[in-house]
Amino acid sequence: MNKKILILGHKAYISLGLIEKLQETGFQVSCFSRGEEQKNGNIITGNVFTLTSNTQFDDHYDTVINFILLKDRNISENIRYLKSLTDFCELKKVKRLIHISSISVYANDEKYVNETTLIETNTGSKGMYSALKIEIDKYLSSINNPSFELCFVRPGFVISESIKSPLAGIAIKLPLNFCFLLGHKRTSLPLVDRDILQTALINIVKSKDIMNVYLLLKNNGGTKYSYLKDNLKLRVILMPKWLIFSAMSALKFTGILNDARYAKLTGLLKETYFDSSKTEKELNLKF
Repeated sequence: MNKKILILGHKAYISLGLIEKLQETGFQVSCFSRGEEQKNGNIITGNVFTLTSNTQFDDHYDTVINFILLKDRNISENIRYLKSLTDFCELKKVKRLIHISSISVYANDEKYVNETTLIETNTGSKGMYSALKIEIDKYLSSINNPSFELCFVRPGFVISESIKSPLAGIAIKLPLNFCFLLGHKRTSLPLVDRDILQTALINIVKSKDIMNVYLLLKNNGGTKYSYLKDNLKLRVILMPKWLIFSAMSALKFTGILNDARYAKLTGLLKETYFDSSKTEKELNLKF
C-alpha cells in the first residue's frame, strides 16, 4: 500500500475530514496550501509556483491528491501551477497523482456520459470555472509518459449533512422558502455525498491498479428540481422548457445574446445522464 500521502488544497470543502480518515486507515498524511513558506506539524505552506524548491516537504511521497484550483488566476497561471506540480511529482518520486476534476468538463450537449466519454474542447461554451477545469485536464492529459500514475476524479455536485451547498448555477433563493430554478424540470444535477466521495478517494489510494477516470456521483439521473425539492425542501418556481428556450432564442436572434453567451446559458439547461456504474464496480461502492 502507498503509505505516504500529500494533499494539496486540504482546506477545500470536499476535502474537509479526509485527513483524519486517511490517518485512521493507516496513512501518513501531509498537507499543503498557499502562504508563507513554513511548516506547522503536518501542514506545509508556500508558493504554488515553486513547489520543487520548497524545503519544507519530505524527500518523497507515494500519492499526491490535488484539490487546488487557482480560481483567482487565469488559465496560463493555472498551467504554470500544474507544471510546478508535475515537476514536484517527478522530483519526489510520486507514484500516483490523483487530480480532482469535475463533471463540468463534459460538453453541454452530451446526452450520456460515462468514464470513457471525451471532455469538451471548446471552452467558449463554458463559464470560467468549467473552462479552467477543461484546460487543466487537457494539459495533464497531454503529458507524455509521466513518471507517475495519473487519474482524474470527476465528482458530481457535492452535498453534506453538516454544510449546505451553495445554490450558484442551480437556483435563485427567494423569500418564504421559495426559489427560482435556473433550468427546467429535467435539467440534470448528479449528486454525491461528501463522505462517500472521500471513501472513494481512499479506495483509489489503496487500489493496486487505477482507472484513468472515475465518476463519483449517484447513478440515478438526479435533477436540479429534485435536489431543491427533496434535499433542501424548497418551494420551486419553474418555467416550462419550451418557454425558456423560446425566450433565449429570441434574445439571440435580436443580438442581445451573442453565440458564446447563449451557449453558456444553455449549459444551465443540459439534460445529461451520467453513468457511474463502472466506478462503483471498481471501487466496490454505491453512491
